[in-house]
Amino acid sequence: MQLYSIVTNEYDADLEKLLKRRLARQNMGALPIVSDGRHSALTLGIDTDEELRGLSAALSELMLIDLRHFEIADMVEKLPFPLREKQRILKRALRSALPAAEQTLTRAAEDIRRFLQESELLILEGYLRFRLQDELESWSVCVDAAAEELLLEEEYEQLTTLLGLFSALEPGQSGEVLVALNPDGSCTLTGKKENGGEFRIDCAPGSNEGVLDLLSGMAPKRILLYDFSFGKCDKLRNGIELMFGGRVEREE
Repeated sequence: MQLYSIVTNEYDADLEKLLKRRLARQNMGALPIVSDGRHSALTLGIDTDEELRGLSAALSELMLIDLRHFEIADMVEKLPFPLREKQRILKRALRSALPAAEQTLTRAAEDIRRFLQESELLILEGYLRFRLQDELESWSVCVDAAAEELLLEEEYEQLTTLLGLFSALEPGQSGEVLVALNPDGSCTLTGKKENGGEFRIDCAPGSNEGVLDLLSGMAPKRILLYDFSFGKCDKLRNGIELMFGGRVEREE
């Protein structure tokens, strides 16, 4: 039997609980684990190469899936944002980092197996930072992208609010405009022209700024907003509501 020590000096987590859950996914849930009492240093006995492969796969998931939360949270904590915005950035960064982490699991498990063939001690944070540097860098990119996306959304909201202030100063040129947000992400504007005729404008998916420009030019007294987009037009819907405020009536 070969004894292995799995240790962390930094992560404030119940390492024993996390590893048991990952071992169970490898059909090794009954493998005895000896803990130091603080759940930060574990000892396991491995008898066969098959068990070593299972342990390596479990450690791969533990580092790339479970400890990913701790590493990304630490990166987000260092950003100069208020707590509420940090929470939004963290959620987005974790979501965007998951697919790449899952794709790396098999390769990382094989690297861990080779490492354990030569070493009886694996310090989790050390292994992550020296042997999984590419993954850490990709998580950092996800954090930066999430922060940039949040800033762009805030700038967009500020812009639409400002446009709404200008729009509020203009007299209504058309009485009522119906805006339908469609399931494919497109939208349809219908209403009456100044000469009494009717109009219909179909806008392609993703044409948010164009739709807002159209509505700003129309300066309607009232907007009936129907949202059938199942979330695909959330940004446009928010923009319309920010720009026109009390003139918007949501219809179900």
